[in-house]
Amino acid sequence: MSVDGILRLCNDLSLEPDCYEVLLFCFVCRAKQMYSLTKDEFLLGLKTLGNHVDNLLDLRTSLF
Repeated sequence: MSVDGILRLCNDLSLEPDCYEVLLFCFVCRAKQMYSLTKDEFLLGLKTLGNHVDNLLDLRTSLF
């Protein structure tokens, strides 16, 4: 996911790109580069947050 993808995800989650929750998600994904996620990094982040993350609302709730 490129920077544009991250920005779109932030918009979909109603989060500012520089907020703590986005930084936390990149950390949980073990991103090698901030604001850029590979598919494997993104899936690792979702798996780390738990099996209950099935949609954007679940993802947003998990980050708060």
